[in-house]
Amino acid sequence: MRLSPAEFWAMTPMELGAAMRAFGHGVHAPPDRSELECLMQAYPDCSPDRTGIGKMRS
Repeated sequence: MRLSPAEFWAMTPMELGAAMRAFGHGVHAPPDRSELECLMQAYPDCSPDRTGIGKMRS
């Protein structure tokens, strides 16, 4: 967008979003069900043995 740092930081989030859409950024469709399932398999919330993040401590 060729903005100076001062111009960039002076923008509101709404102005930045409008400028990004004008340049074709942020206009992608959300993933469909099959893409979401692939992502869920590739990046599970926990490991198969249910250890790690979120593990309850006794």
